[in-house]
Amino acid sequence: MMQKIKLAVYFSFGIVVLGSAILYANYDSWITLPKVREPVRAIAKDPGSAQFKAERLTSNGWHCGEMNAKNDYGAYVGFKRFISNVKLGKIYYEGSGLIGELNTEEILKTLDKQIAFLKRQNEIKAAGGKVVKYSDSERERMATQEVFEDHWKEICQPPNN
Repeated sequence: MMQKIKLAVYFSFGIVVLGSAILYANYDSWITLPKVREPVRAIAKDPGSAQFKAERLTSNGWHCGEMNAKNDYGAYVGFKRFISNVKLGKIYYEGSGLIGELNTEEILKTLDKQIAFLKRQNEIKAAGGKVVKYSDSERERMATQEVFEDHWKEICQPPNN
């Protein structure tokens, strides 16, 4: 009888240890990621259709990855990268830049990119090259994408060793 009790205690202890190890190994995917996905999911036209891939959490609280969701027509638009920080209330979305109210820093970064672009065009023109004319909105879109790329490199790409 005592042997059966010891065996039951050891078995129960083993189950608890195994369960804890499984929970620890999957904590981010089971607990953390569903919580930090919510603000990103909320920017989609159809939040219920959101699919995520290539996600990772950085050591300083950023959530990086890709999201695909349906548009107004019910079609998936394709995976786009995002950078999110729940504590800071910031979400950067590929093709859109900072979601929500732009701050002065983001506006200045975008303007700096537009100025650099115009300077490059002037250099090409001065050298006798052909310059493609872009509308103000096209230049702003390209600058916003460059700012996003800078944030992605700074926040989401691990440094090369």
